[in-house]
Amino acid sequence: MDIQTAPVWQGPTAVPEGVTVVASADAWERVRATWTEPLRARVDARPDWRRDVIVVIAGARTGDLSLALRAAFHRTGAAMAIDVTAESHAGAAAVPSAMNNPTLIVSAPADAFAGDPTPALSWNGKEWTAPFRYER
Repeated sequence: MDIQTAPVWQGPTAVPEGVTVVASADAWERVRATWTEPLRARVDARPDWRRDVIVVIAGARTGDLSLALRAAFHRTGAAMAIDVTAESHAGAAAVPSAMNNPTLIVSAPADAFAGDPTPALSWNGKEWTAPFRYER
């Protein structure tokens, strides 16, 4: 089944590469506490934690400040997959002095993560071995 998500925020960050599923207000504050103040000010989602989780997806460091991410979430039984697609805007040049991690933050139904599945991750159609974790 395809899992419907809702965008929360997207942009370049210093968030370490990986995928984090955040399942409570306390966990959300712990995750946000590791971010820079400007990022915390821009991203302050307040979902209904009984129904939703927040998923933070941060890619590998790049100098491409125009990178836009999309993520598709799929679950069949106990198996789950998160497929991330990264697209650079036409004509964008890398800026080595502005290294960042392209980051996408979405909300998703909490029941899609019931049983704490460890999803198969892919980046632009290739296996992505980034860290995956739950924060409760």
